[in-house]
Amino acid sequence: MNKERLLKVAQRMEDVHIELEEGKAPIEFDLYGWGRLKKTEKFENREDLSCLTAACAIGYCGNLFKDEGFLLTMIRGLVLPVFEGKKNWDAVTSFFDVPTAVAYYFFQTDSYQFQDNEENENYQPMPAEVADRIRRYVRSGKIGKS
Repeated sequence: MNKERLLKVAQRMEDVHIELEEGKAPIEFDLYGWGRLKKTEKFENREDLSCLTAACAIGYCGNLFKDEGFLLTMIRGLVLPVFEGKKNWDAVTSFFDVPTAVAYYFFQTDSYQFQDNEENENYQPMPAEVADRIRRYVRSGKIGKS
């Protein structure tokens, strides 16, 4: 596991949570996809998120790691993370050096809906919850409540 990178994501998620609460977030937070484009925009490794209407934790952190080769790009109309020739979840697991199950646990909506909030299938986690999961994993090396 790359603790330094994971903790940067956790910190960014805490910042995004505050931005959302204060109404200062540039876009919606949504774990359903890496990022959604406004219909009139194009996306080509942009410095800001102004072309997006929503982004997940990875979408919000895409430019945080650009100097390390982790980027968001558009492939066949979809915004995807890329790293060292890998795309999508392969890029995420490789960059953060975590197994796929751990990446899903952090960054996929279903892991929040059915593990922590069984009563609500439409549950959408907030960035602070993502940060909390990451920090717990970095401390314990385990997913779940630990």
